[in-house]
Amino acid sequence: MPGMRHFEIRPVEPHDTRDVWSLRTRPEVARWLGGTPWDAPDPKAHGNEGADPDRVHALAAVVGGRVVGVAHLTIPPAPRLRHLGRSWLAVHPDHQRQGLGGALLRALLDAADRWLNLLRVEVEVHADNEVATDFYARHGFVAEVRRARDVVRDGRLVDVLCLGRLRPGFTPPADVLRPPPVWPAKGRTPPGEIAIRPATVDDAAGYADLFREESVVWGTLQVPTAPTTLSRQRLAAPNRPYVLLAELGGRLAGDLVLVPSGQPRRQHVTGIGMGVAPEFQGMGVGDRLLRAALHLADDWLGCARVQLEVYPDNTRARRLYEKHGFVEEGARRLAAFRDGAYVDSVVMGRCRP
Repeated sequence: MPGMRHFEIRPVEPHDTRDVWSLRTRPEVARWLGGTPWDAPDPKAHGNEGADPDRVHALAAVVGGRVVGVAHLTIPPAPRLRHLGRSWLAVHPDHQRQGLGGALLRALLDAADRWLNLLRVEVEVHADNEVATDFYARHGFVAEVRRARDVVRDGRLVDVLCLGRLRPGFTPPADVLRPPPVWPAKGRTPPGEIAIRPATVDDAAGYADLFREESVVWGTLQVPTAPTTLSRQRLAAPNRPYVLLAELGGRLAGDLVLVPSGQPRRQHVTGIGMGVAPEFQGMGVGDRLLRAALHLADDWLGCARVQLEVYPDNTRARRLYEKHGFVEEGARRLAAFRDGAYVDSVVMGRCRP
């Protein structure tokens, strides 16, 4: 309340870059956030300079003119994820247990609920950080997913919890959910040999056409309105992920994208996403793509963890992933918008021994 607290809550400004950077790179803070004490200052990441103000929202707790706490929220750019925000929070060790963290989080959640129209806010904490888990639980967050061996800390791989909070009072209308597409029967004989190869820019048109198929879009986070130029840009990008294509009789039958983590302490992790064209479903295309991707991840990239997300009612895909060693680690509530409704997303992981 005014006059009773010794700190100010305000938006992070570009001139706060050095304070935020200094906070995030303190060893006792970086240890839990996922960065390192040697990370360089970044005006965009640490001071919101040049960040998209419609997607990035950050609040600072200021004491004596200095930023000693930050609550940060980012709205993903993907059209079907714009109802959620991903957050992190840090408070300087000298100012912990003084109410700053709670004040920051309450202010951020108030903005998310009342002004940003977010249905879901999520945060990640190390699974053994009971203090952080209890703190977020007091503010309505629920542990939904436990990702095994997800981040390096103190020289070893530790699990990470994904905590989610739904906007109070929001209840998704159940009558909007539609049944999944009718898939062709499994075990159909493919009209020839299934060939797996890397994608090139010349595949842009066929790649875009694949994601205009309703049964493919239904199982992914793509949108059918994306132009071919976007596919061309993605396939031409110098730092693009690995894109594997399946061909049958010279025709594009499916794709699999393998995305290594860009975070320094998660370089052992890679994510995958996959789609198979309707006329080639049930012919083993997904199985061949997944085998090739796991060979790449295991034997060439040395990944200790491969992860993916799948919708709960995509039973065929879930069985395929289980066949290849993936296990369910939990479900993120209302994590995606699909076919006119908000739906959960099941997280599955596969860890090498």
